[in-house]
Amino acid sequence: DEPNVGVCWSKTHEAEFLVGMVAGRMTITNLLGYVGGFRIPVVTRNLNAFTMGARMVNPNVTVVVYFTDDWNNGDLEAYIGRLFILMGADVVSCALSSGQRLQNLFHENGLYSTGFGSDYGAVFGDLVLVSSLRQWGPCYIHYTTQIMLGEFQPHQANFYGIAEGYSDITQLSWRVPQEVQVEVSAMRKVLLSGSEIFCGPIYDNLGNVAIPDGKCLNNSEFISLEWMNYMAEGIDLRGSMTLPGCGVGMYSKLNEAFEFQGCEVCPPGTFTSGEEDLLECKACIAGMFSIEGICKRCPRGSYAPNAGASMCSECEPGQFQDDEGMDSCQPCKPGYFSNQKGTINCTSCSPSQYNPKYGS
Repeated sequence: DEPNVGVCWSKTHEAEFLVGMVAGRMTITNLLGYVGGFRIPVVTRNLNAFTMGARMVNPNVTVVVYFTDDWNNGDLEAYIGRLFILMGADVVSCALSSGQRLQNLFHENGLYSTGFGSDYGAVFGDLVLVSSLRQWGPCYIHYTTQIMLGEFQPHQANFYGIAEGYSDITQLSWRVPQEVQVEVSAMRKVLLSGSEIFCGPIYDNLGNVAIPDGKCLNNSEFISLEWMNYMAEGIDLRGSMTLPGCGVGMYSKLNEAFEFQGCEVCPPGTFTSGEEDLLECKACIAGMFSIEGICKRCPRGSYAPNAGASMCSECEPGQFQDDEGMDSCQPCKPGYFSNQKGTINCTSCSPSQYNPKYGS
């Protein structure tokens, strides 16, 4: 209600539609991952637009969606990212503060991502295919000009998109084929002409009419829960996710639908550190073993030659090992011997005896 306040907001959903087109063309598995902060109209609007763009160019695409109920939760984002990779998603997008952990995880696995709200490619590299942009410059110019001319009126709400310069996309990564770049550029020109995305008929992911034929949403409806409380066709909504909190030596057990079934102890020979929730246990390295999800060093007199050992083997007669966590045993040197398993130190020959060979 203050007399000196005005509002600007960007129709980022227009840019997200273009971003979705890129993702839809670049996926091989036809499975896209999407992480949203909160299920509110602005996030839902961007998600729906992304999905509509992807399915316009690739009707076989499914977008798997989780909400974190947080704008910045790196541990949870990484956990969801690992879920996506297990499911087979090969492009990930988000509506978060940055999604850094999510982006890095996909890139470390040679997979693509898209950015939201700023140029992620400038930060995370060329595996970011494209980013949507919010551009506030036109808003500042609009209000500054009004103030300079004495024409400012309070309580304005300026809600504009690509045509007015409030939203756009970055340059596409060189990894995006030229024909896809041409296709996206053509659609961008359509949006520059002022065309709207949310015009019916549009169906939700349950097959119901979300926006009827002949209806195009106006600015007030874009931000309304009444009109933006649906999930677009092609969305696989998994709901709000929380970290399972599986501890050291445990992992998140999933069913065939990748739904959490509880925490379980890692199989023998494997472990988790507990530093982050994991979906799979890792093999203990050679020289170590585990029986309850925690790797331990092989005791002296024993060894584990390979990764993933559930127990250590004792050194054979003629061998020894005087250190812990080793992947092999050493032969007794000449003048020393061992006549039993699990020797820590070889015994020297008596003064009246001599052993000329190694490993006796």
